[in-house]
Amino acid sequence: MFYISSLGHSATGWLSSILSEHPDLVCFHGTRSIPPYDSGIFDMTASEFADGLLQLEMNCRNKKQFGACHGFYGNYLKKDIESRGGKYMAIVRHPVKRIQSIFESKLLNCLTRKKYMKGLTRIKLDFYNKLIDYETLKYAEESKIFNPDFLINNSKIKSSNISLIKKIKKKLYKSYIELNHKLLSFKYLNSELIDINGYKSKKLVPLLIIDHFSNCCDIVLKFDLENFNECDSSQLLVMEEMTTSREYFMDKILSNLVNDPDKYFLPDDFQTKEVYNKHSKISKLDAESTYEKWPQIFKHIYNASLKQYDTKKNYVSLGYKI
Repeated sequence: MFYISSLGHSATGWLSSILSEHPDLVCFHGTRSIPPYDSGIFDMTASEFADGLLQLEMNCRNKKQFGACHGFYGNYLKKDIESRGGKYMAIVRHPVKRIQSIFESKLLNCLTRKKYMKGLTRIKLDFYNKLIDYETLKYAEESKIFNPDFLINNSKIKSSNISLIKKIKKKLYKSYIELNHKLLSFKYLNSELIDINGYKSKKLVPLLIIDHFSNCCDIVLKFDLENFNECDSSQLLVMEEMTTSREYFMDKILSNLVNDPDKYFLPDDFQTKEVYNKHSKISKLDAESTYEKWPQIFKHIYNASLKQYDTKKNYVSLGYKI
């Protein structure tokens, strides 16, 4: 059995599909249960999940090897997989690119969740005051994911998306008003308002966006650090190499999972357009260009997180320019 750790946003769906095409392998994706339901439904403990993979192999009389990726994050499954004789690997991606992808793909969801909104009450207002600037507001306005209207022009079913957008905007507007009264109180009643996507949101949008970006930095660097500390170099998979080099895929992944892997299993042009989920408006840019597109406060948060988790040297050792 095997497990490939990843927070996601690193071609995990593509990797699972390719591995499952191999006659000797089955790779589940984005699950913490057996049978594989979506994460959050019938989740198992690490030990239960590892035992489940082992049981599947035994019931196939060990004719197939079962594994999974992108369900448990960090090094959570490493001990349980390896103690049962399984193979453990972890995917690493340039942190700027993974943070950007997670940030934009989850932004609207986080802005509209009541649970997330309640968490904002813990943010100190003095911290909040220091973060609001025109640059961040401009970034919010230009973000494709933040603007729900982009769905209309990028959908085959325009009518249903128009209805969805109206619901999203209505929910966002209600949340902004509630937060405005709850967090800002009388101190900010005289603050001027600007219009973003048709609704007044001068202070609240930047606060939500900045808080969400900070969380994205934390989870990416935290889980990568766990694998940096626990894995040797042979267990760390560089996403950019994994998705572009046939030789790298064979040597680092397939050879680690099956004996005498068929060198003809992967076509020469095995990389396809489905490798990357286009979550980000700037997904085609390299890491350096993506970083330069960030508002100054994003750069500050990212660099402070790198220093806090002390991961820069680990990324550099894998060939990344940080």
